[in-house]
Amino acid sequence: MAGAVMRALVTGASSGIGETVARRLAAEGHQVALMARREEKLCAIAAELEGAIAVAGDVAEVDDCEAAVQRASEHFGGLDALVNAAGTWVEQPLVEVRYEQMRSFVDTDVSGALQITRAALPELMKEGGRIVHINGLQGLIRVRPPVLYAAVESAVRGFCESLRWEVAPHSVHVTLVTLGSVA
Repeated sequence: MAGAVMRALVTGASSGIGETVARRLAAEGHQVALMARREEKLCAIAAELEGAIAVAGDVAEVDDCEAAVQRASEHFGGLDALVNAAGTWVEQPLVEVRYEQMRSFVDTDVSGALQITRAALPELMKEGGRIVHINGLQGLIRVRPPVLYAAVESAVRGFCESLRWEVAPHSVHVTLVTLGSVA
C-alpha cells in the first residue's frame, strides 16, 4: 500500500490522539472519516482537512459503529484502515468508582473497540487492511493504580493479540500502539 491513498476511519477524532492521527493522515493525502461523539467539533475538524468527512457516533453504540463504517465505505468506495483512538479515563481507585462510570469506561474502551472492529472487518477483509488500536502502557506494565484503567487496557491488549491471528489469513494486519503519558 506504499504510495497509495489510504481510506481510513479514525475513532476518537474530535480531540487528543485521534484528532492528531486524523490530521496527520489527511496531511499525507489520505482519505479520512472522523468518528467521535462531539458532532460540532468533529464537523469543524473535518472541514479543515482535505479528503475528510465527519461521521458522528459513539463506539459504545453498535448502530453508530455500523453506520460510520457504512458511510465511510460508501463515501470513499471502500475502507483500508481503522484507527481506534476512542477512549475515556477514570482516575479513582476501584472502591470509589461509581458503577455507571465503570460501565461507561468499559463500554467505550473495551466494547467500543470490539464493536467498531467488528463493524469494519467485512470491509477490511475485502482487499486486506489495517487495524490500529491505541492502548495505554498500563495494559502491559502495571506499575501503579488506577486498577480499572489497567483492566481495560489489558483487555484491549488481549483482544488485539488474539485478533491478529484470527484475521491474518484475510491479509488484515493488527497493530497495537502502546503509549505512556501524552500531552
